[in-house]
This record gives sequence, structure tokens and C-alpha cells, in this order.
Amino acid sequence: MGFKQRPIRRTEEEVEYPQEDLFELLKKGYITYSSQEKMTPEETIYETAVTGVREAREYYVTYKMYSVEEVAHDVFNRLLIFDQEAGTDYSVQFPETKISEILR
Repeated sequence: MGFKQRPIRRTEEEVEYPQEDLFELLKKGYITYSSQEKMTPEETIYETAVTGVREAREYYVTYKMYSVEEVAHDVFNRLLIFDQEAGTDYSVQFPETKISEILR
């Protein structure tokens, strides 16, 4: 005697919940971040499938660095978009000059 499995029926529903409280953005008035190198050395080991010979190759990963002004401008634009979508006023509370001060 075998068991017959019933198919699992799943329904997906997308629900939006209104924001009850405003976020406490940059409440501390500063941010902490770690320093980052412009270039980081990496190594990859390649192995030939037939012979099993391994070879290591070193290379550098280069990261794009941004100025404080570029980052402040980007953050401000993101706040402005969020304001338009959510009806908040974060871009008024945090103009680019204030964001630049916080980043420094």
C-alpha cells in the first residue's frame, strides 16, 4: 500500500505596509568606516586536469575610489529619490554640505 503525495500549492502575495516611524538617519552625526587599499594583491592557483601540474599566478585587484564630494552627491540623490517615493524630508535634513561634513 503506497502513499499518494498531494501537490503543494503556494500562492505569492505582495503586500506593502506603510512606514510608521521615520528612520533615525545618522543619529550619531558621524559614520565609522575602515580604510581600503587602492590595489589588493591576489593569487589564483591553476591546475592542469591531465597532468595535475599546479601553477600560481599573482595579480592585483584595483578598486575605484571616490571623492567625498562624489559620495555626498550620490547619497543626497538617493535621499531625494527616497523622499519623493516615501514622502519624507531627509534631503532637507541632510543637504550635500552636511553629508560631506559627516563623511569627513
